[in-house]
Amino acid sequence: MKSTSISLGLVALRIGLGVIFAVHGAQKLADIAGTQSFFASIGLPLATLLGPAIGVLELVGGIAVVAGLATRVFAGLLGCTAVVAIITTHAANGFTVDAGGYEYVLVLALACAGLALTGPGSLALDHAVARRVRHDAA
Repeated sequence: MKSTSISLGLVALRIGLGVIFAVHGAQKLADIAGTQSFFASIGLPLATLLGPAIGVLELVGGIAVVAGLATRVFAGLLGCTAVVAIITTHAANGFTVDAGGYEYVLVLALACAGLALTGPGSLALDHAVARRVRHDAA
């Protein structure tokens, strides 16, 4: 029973986190010029390349996290983008989200860290792929 509740908890975490990142990625891609302009305004290097790249990472990574595919890799990468967002955008505004602070993005970064460290649980494509690889190797 404990294993089932842990797996279901990780599914809930993956769905919530993945949807948030996928939506944010889609927003960035829907307004590439605005994303590039914003990234340039906060001093990020190569904003014309970085804007679309982060948008794609968030969209594809978010979908992959929901599915539980390459979860540790995508959660780690998405967590890094959240940390960069804290440093470049939110930290100067303090902690609380109502002032544009970093509390919300910190929760995203910590949730990503949790998934990167624990993995997606048994109800994930990662688990099915690993089982298939073991079966094919035997």
